[in-house]
Formats: sequence, structure tokens, C-alpha cells
Amino acid sequence: MKCIILLIFILTLGIGGGKNTTLDLHKNLDYDSIISQNTPLIVNYLPIEPIVKMASPQKFDLTLLNAFHSRIKYPQDKKIVVFLGDSRIVLMYDTYTFPGNSFSFAMGSSTSIGVINRLQNLYKLKDMGYDITNIMLQFGVNDITQSNGNDHEINFKKNFDEIISILKKDFSKAHIVVGDIITYDIPYDGKFDQAYQDKIYNTIDDSNRFLKEYCLANHISYFEANNEFSKKDNHLKEKYNDDGIHFSKEGYRYLMIEFIKRSKSITF
Repeated sequence: MKCIILLIFILTLGIGGGKNTTLDLHKNLDYDSIISQNTPLIVNYLPIEPIVKMASPQKFDLTLLNAFHSRIKYPQDKKIVVFLGDSRIVLMYDTYTFPGNSFSFAMGSSTSIGVINRLQNLYKLKDMGYDITNIMLQFGVNDITQSNGNDHEINFKKNFDEIISILKKDFSKAHIVVGDIITYDIPYDGKFDQAYQDKIYNTIDDSNRFLKEYCLANHISYFEANNEFSKKDNHLKEKYNDDGIHFSKEGYRYLMIEFIKRSKSITF
């Protein structure tokens, strides 16, 4: 009887099942083994003529709108996961392997406006026959830095609502996962005085309260990482810090595992 139960458990996890393996993400998994697969990274462009839908404060936020990172250029398995965000997502995705077919349309220095502009790629994937099962979102720190904490200059909250509204309307079957805005180090010098720092860090806290309440009200999977990453002075903890705004490998490992834990079951 014990042998039969063990066999069923092994088949459920799909051990030895190769590309058809299904992960039950509510079980205890060896995440480090999953995310450390040495799969080459591909940088490519979707075959579309990108359209700028919203103006941006930064020109480079409007470039490379159809660029993507992936592990397989165009997977035969049409069930895929999509990542959207800024350079933190770029580096997380490039450092660790997500366990399944996925595309990352994250772009360095991207704001919420940049994310809106890149949503057109999801429509192209749908036209190509792909079934987007999970959409992973984490962004907002550039909205805050580029507006110096003045939300009305970029309208992060308004833009976030627009992004979610579009995804729920046009990609209603996709499971959405949102990560909170993680702090960054503001240097202590004459340019950035204590009042400026307080304003920025208060804006991060206010934006995260908004995200948490919004996701709860709209039944969106949400995780908080900022408390884990930040010290009492709101700077990044040393073990997660690389250059003050980007993370160490340990930081990206933490984020990737959080996204995996909150995903729907995925195949690879």
C-alpha cells in the first residue's frame, strides 16, 4: 500500500516527466533546483510594429517595446507565463530560470507608462495562439524616482488601475500576480536631504498600501517583499543589495520564488 501511495505521489509531481511535468505549487518543492536550471537566455523581438500609446518622461521607455527575453524563442507548448516590469524584473528573470515557458517584456527604467505601452505584446502572443496562464507584475519604483515622489506627475495609481482593467478584460483567464514596490538607497548628501528621503519613502509606503488594498478588493494574488528587503532606515539590507537600487543574487532568488509560489500550476 505504501508503495502505491509513493508511486502516485511521484506521478503527481511528474518526476522524470520531462517537458510535460506539472508542478503543484502548493507542495514543498526544491525551489533552488527549479530556478537554477542552466538554460540559455534568448533576447528577441516579437514580429510587430510597436505603437506608442502613452507619452513617457523618458525616451528610452518608449524604445524596444516589442523586445522580450525568454528561454525558448517560440515554445511549442502554447501555455505561457508573461513578466512585466522594470530592470529588477529583467535581472531576476535573467539570473534565475522560471520553471515553464515564459516571456519577459520587462525593460530597464520602465515606469507604469512603459508597462502600458508593452501590453500590446500580449495581444500579439494571443494572435500567435499562445494561452497566457499567468501574468507577473512588479514595477513602480521608477514612477516614484522620476516624479520625485509626486504621484500626480506620472499617476502610478491611475496607470496601475488601467493595466489591471485591461488584463482582466482582455486576458480574463490569466492569473495575475503582483509584487509590491521595494525600497532603494537614497544617498545622504546635499542634494537629497532628510525631507526628500522622507517624502520618497512615504510615497513607497503609500503606494504599497494602495497596491495591497487594490489587489485584495480585486481578488489579485499579491505578495509583500519590501519589509523583507528594507532596514529600519528604509535602505536595502546588505544581503539583498547590489548597487543601491538593484538586488544581489539572493534578492532575485527571493523574488523568483515568491512569484513561483503564487503562480497557477505550470508545465515545463
